Amino acid sequence: LGDSHRCVIVELAPVGAAEPEVATAEREMEAAQRHVAWRPDEDLVLLLMFRNGAGWSRIAEALPGRAGKEVLSRMSQLQVKHGFSASDEGRLVLDSLLLACGIDETA
Repeated sequence: LGDSHRCVIVELAPVGAAEPEVATAEREMEAAQRHVAWRPDEDLVLLLMFRNGAGWSRIAEALPGRAGKEVLSRMSQLQVKHGFSASDEGRLVLDSLLLACGIDETA
């Protein structure tokens, strides 16, 4: 087998037992296939709700199909990309970003 193939060993369960756990590599492939790219409108909802102090689960409720961990991960990506944080300076950067999208949170 070449480097592009991975061998996955799955322990078989006895007859009549619960279904065996799916191999890790297979689970990872399924998760990757389910991955849905973030849309700009979802990013805007995330940023706005974050700016207004909403928690991850509350933000996820406003974004159908997104889990709290996904929301947290996406926020981390956006913070790195746009250079904002929870500091006062970071809030100014976030406010500028929202203002560029037509949302004035300072009013």
